Amino acid sequence: MRSTLFFIPQFIPGDPFQLPVFGFGWLLILWLIIATGLIYGWSRSKFDWYGLLPYIGLVALGIWLVLPNLLVPIDAAGNQGLPIRTYGLLMVAAVLGGVLLAAYRARRMGIDPEVIYSLAMLMTIAGILGARAFFVIQYWDQFWVPGNLAATLQKIANVPQGGLVVYGAVLGSFPVGIWYLRSRKLPPLAIADIVAPSLLLGLALGRVGCFMNGCCFGGFCLTVPPAVTFPPGSPPYQQHEMQGWRTGIWLKQSAPENNERQPPVSIAYVAPESAAAAAGVRAGDVIAKISGLRVTSLNEAQEQLRKSTTAVEIELASGDLKRWTLQQAPARSAPVHPAQFYAAVDAGLLALLLWVVYPFRRRDGEVTALMFTLHPPSRFLLEIVRVDEGGQFGTGLTISQWVSIGLFLVGLALWWYVENQPRGSVVPAKHLSPA
Repeated sequence: MRSTLFFIPQFIPGDPFQLPVFGFGWLLILWLIIATGLIYGWSRSKFDWYGLLPYIGLVALGIWLVLPNLLVPIDAAGNQGLPIRTYGLLMVAAVLGGVLLAAYRARRMGIDPEVIYSLAMLMTIAGILGARAFFVIQYWDQFWVPGNLAATLQKIANVPQGGLVVYGAVLGSFPVGIWYLRSRKLPPLAIADIVAPSLLLGLALGRVGCFMNGCCFGGFCLTVPPAVTFPPGSPPYQQHEMQGWRTGIWLKQSAPENNERQPPVSIAYVAPESAAAAAGVRAGDVIAKISGLRVTSLNEAQEQLRKSTTAVEIELASGDLKRWTLQQAPARSAPVHPAQFYAAVDAGLLALLLWVVYPFRRRDGEVTALMFTLHPPSRFLLEIVRVDEGGQFGTGLTISQWVSIGLFLVGLALWWYVENQPRGSVVPAKHLSPA
């Protein structure tokens, strides 16, 4: 995990003009020079560049109005700088990679790439807003600052630090995309088939960003590889602290079988080179009492560990008593599944499959239908590995699993619709451009 690559200071040391880097300053000037050169070069070639103008304008507005609000202190003197987040960089790479891939295939199919550029701009904006809104609603308690609306809005706007839900992007971007194509009298299913691999490519790159940010992590895992650990301050470490990991031990409890009485709580893992390990605590030890109180459930045991502030006392079922002081917390989190990489590999392979299948489609919409029927089941299964979301609507299913079910049904309905259409495709076309 490396959520921040480096910091760019707001002021350049020794700058005689004392212009800021972000806002109305050097970066904006540099971008305008680059944009002017690009436009001049594009105008002298056959490159379809008009659809990129909104992106140039959005970058300029971001440099001027957004980046100054993301500055943070970078030294004891109070100087500020912009943190370059790995998550944000990979999100930019995901958008650019997806747009260029779709534009390449669109050109080969006789579709003006400007269609893709304009569609991508609208869907990117709507997708980010939808993904962020989904995340904020789901984790509202992390954003709400009582009595300080400005601070709440600033935390909501800090997208580069992480916090996007893929299905929120789907719910936000697809209606906008359909509206745009229909308003321009363009074939939605034919263009959706071209865009589908790009969506999965973007998802794969975004999941790598999730790993670098530490979010979307998996559950406890002892198999090495693939098990990974995260540093203090990361989302997995913070969650593990709430489960008593500060004491250096990780607890488990098996589910009861055939209405038998509750199985005992036992130790699943001990942090290497920790005080608990030095005290002779071993994986597999069965716990009878913690701090003199008998524990019968995993929640009770974790609560007693959280209450242990300076020392831990555990009585084992064998009668042995283990004591150790809490001088230093574990250097890393407990080992977990790298669910982010599982999702990245899943999305990457599906993107490759959709790209390869595209030339063999019999009707427009088949590639999109394939995406909607393959990705939701894999996402549903990946949610079993993840532990960063709780069950919803009184069930053990997460909100993403519920959305997966809904999108899978959409995929089945799309298959039914597509298979009832005449064979053939409207592309390749001589030239298809927005009206």
